[in-house]
Amino acid sequence: MRSIPGVLVLAMAAPILTQAALAQTTMSPPPAALGKTEAPITIPGPAKLATPLPEPPLPEGASVEEYLLAAQHAMGVNDVRLARGALEQAETRALTRSVRPSRANIPAKAGLVGAISATRAALDRGDWAGANASLARALEMAKKKD
Repeated sequence: MRSIPGVLVLAMAAPILTQAALAQTTMSPPPAALGKTEAPITIPGPAKLATPLPEPPLPEGASVEEYLLAAQHAMGVNDVRLARGALEQAETRALTRSVRPSRANIPAKAGLVGAISATRAALDRGDWAGANASLARALEMAKKKD
């Protein structure tokens, strides 16, 4: 049986030992690769989780145009996070499309999806005029699509 001072020393040393073990960010290569001169494998630290973007209060099954209008309203009241959330939902709905199997792996970059993507990029840059212009283009395309 251990004495109380011995247990206290172990309890006090545990956080230090744990921190030292967690601080290790590189690993040795596996034994099979010892003859090779590759850089050590770097393990990233704990990931910072992004907070999810808010979604506009739209009914389930809302159209691309409704999400774009919600983004326009959010931009009008300077709510960038809500605008981004609405734009992401609009883009998701615009990406739901029918294509030939041979083109399934080719991302959609033009048309409505391109205009929505340009709006998001302009918001990220803080370019409100560009964001409003590309959003207006996206709204026109969405109206023609419906």
